[in-house]
Amino acid sequence: MHKLGLRGRKFFLTPVCLVPNGRAHLGHVAGPLLKMDVLRRHLQRAGADVKMISLSDVHEAHVLIKAYVESSTPATVANRFHEQITQDLAALGIEYDDLINPLDREWAGVYETVNRDFLNGIIRAGNAAVRSEPLPILAETGGAPASEGAWRPGVGDPIVSGWLKGRCLYCEQPLVGFFCESCGGHFSPSQMRSPGTAYFPGTLRFEDRSSLFLDLRKGSPAILEHLEQAHVRRDFIEIARRYLDANGPSIRLTVPSPWGIPFEHPEVSKGQAIFSYSALLIGCHFVAGERYRQLTGSDRNPLARDSDVTCVLSFGIDNTVPFLVGAVGCALGQEMYKPMDHFLVNYFYDLDGSKFSTSRGHVIWAGDIVTLGGAEVDLVRAYLCLRNPEFGRLTFRADEFLQFHNELGARMAAVTNEALRMAVGATAWDAGVMRYLETELGIQSSFLTPATFDLAGAFSCVERWLQRTPALHITADAASAWLYGFALLAYPILPKAAQRVWHALGLPGTPSLEQSERGVVKPETASTGTYRTLTRAELNACLPASLRR
Repeated sequence: MHKLGLRGRKFFLTPVCLVPNGRAHLGHVAGPLLKMDVLRRHLQRAGADVKMISLSDVHEAHVLIKAYVESSTPATVANRFHEQITQDLAALGIEYDDLINPLDREWAGVYETVNRDFLNGIIRAGNAAVRSEPLPILAETGGAPASEGAWRPGVGDPIVSGWLKGRCLYCEQPLVGFFCESCGGHFSPSQMRSPGTAYFPGTLRFEDRSSLFLDLRKGSPAILEHLEQAHVRRDFIEIARRYLDANGPSIRLTVPSPWGIPFEHPEVSKGQAIFSYSALLIGCHFVAGERYRQLTGSDRNPLARDSDVTCVLSFGIDNTVPFLVGAVGCALGQEMYKPMDHFLVNYFYDLDGSKFSTSRGHVIWAGDIVTLGGAEVDLVRAYLCLRNPEFGRLTFRADEFLQFHNELGARMAAVTNEALRMAVGATAWDAGVMRYLETELGIQSSFLTPATFDLAGAFSCVERWLQRTPALHITADAASAWLYGFALLAYPILPKAAQRVWHALGLPGTPSLEQSERGVVKPETASTGTYRTLTRAELNACLPASLRR
C-alpha cells in the first residue's frame, strides 16, 4: 500500500472562518467544516505533514449587529462566541491545530499588519481603483438607539452589509447584505431589489460614495484559469463566471463600517474598513498561515508565492463569489501570496426541510447533539457524511438520523467484536483480505482527493467493508486483516471507533498505512465495546421545539 502513502508531502488546511455572532450548528459542520477534518485525518493516515488552522471572522458586520441587538459590545460578542464555536467543533471531533481569535492580544497586531500589507500590495501592483457608486443612506429612522459600547447606523450613514435587506437580483429570494445564500449571487447595494433596513425601521435614499475596488489588470480569464487549475467544480465556476461576465474582474475592497481594520485614502469616502468578503476574507487565511509557520518552524508562510505546501480551503455556496472571485482575484493582484491551491465547496444544509436559522430558533447546535441529545460522536459524523450537501441542498431529518444512529452503532459493535474474537491466534494478515483493502483504500483516497472530493463516497467504502462480513472473518488471519482494514477506512470519518479497534489490535498511535510494512499484531482485547441506543426523547433535548416528538 506504499503507493497510497504521502510521506514528505505538506498540506495546510484552512476551513472558512466562522462569524462569531452565534454558536456553530450542524449546518456549519455538514457544510465546510467536517470535510476538512475528514481530509486532515486521511492525509495524516497516509503519512503527510498536515496542519489545520483557521480564525474567527470577528470583523464581519453581523458581530456588530449582534452587539446592537444584545446591547453589548462587538468585542464581547466575538470573544464569547469564539469560545463557544471552539467547544462546539471539538465536541464532534473536529480538531484544529489552532483556531485563532484575532482580537487576542497575541494575534491582533499580526492580523492587522498582514491584512494591511496584503491590501497595500494590491494597490502597489496597480490592481486597485477608487470608484464612486450609489449607496443606500439612512434618511429617516426609528427603533431603539444603540446602547453604550454598541453601534447602529444613524441618519446620514450608509446602510450596507447585514444592515441592509431586500431581494436577490438574480433569483428574487429574500436576503441581507450583498450575497444571496440561495443562488450564490453577489451584487452592489444599488442593484438589490426592494432595499430596506434590516434591524430597525427607516427610509433610504441613495447617495454617491467612493470605495476601493479590485481592478485586476490580468482580466477575468486569469481568475477563471486559476479556478480550472485548482479543479473547482463546474457548478461553482459558473457562479463565478456569471459574476465576472456582469462585473469584470472587480470586487469591492473596502466598505463603510466603524468595525474592522480602518482604511484611509484621500479619494475614498471617510469611515471605511477593509471588506470582510474580499481582501480581509482571504487575508484571515494568510494570518492562519503565519500560525502554520510557527508550528512547523518553516521560514515562510504556506501561502507564499514560492511555497511547496498544498493549501486547501473550504466554503459554502454563499461565499462563492467572495472566494472564487474576491480571494483569487486579490491573490493574483499582488506578489507576496499565491492563490489557494484547492477549494472544497458545498451547498446549504437544511433542518427538516428549511434553512438552519438562529433567529427563528430552527437550529441544532453542534455540541448539543452530543452533550444534550446523547448521540455518539462518530455516528453523528457518519450521518453528516452520508447526508452531505456537497452536490446539492440536503436536509437533516431527526427520525432518519435516529434510525441511522442506532442501526449503524449496533452493526459496527457486532461485527468488530465478532472479528476480534475470531482474530485470536492470528499469525499474519490474510493476503486476500489485504487485496480487497488496498482496492478499497484506493477508492476512498480518490474520494478524499480535493479534485474529486466526495464525503458520501468516502463513507460508502466503510459501508462496503462492513457488508463484507462474515465472508472476511472466516479465519483468524482474515479477521485480523479485516479489523486492520476497518480501522484504516473508518479513521477519517469514525475516528473513535477506528482508534478503539486499532488499540484492540495492540497497534501504536493512530491508524496509519505505514503499519502494513511492520506486520501483524495480535489482538490484545476481545471487545471494542458497544454504542448506546438513542431514544427520540433523548434526542429531543437538542432539537428546536417545532421538531420535538
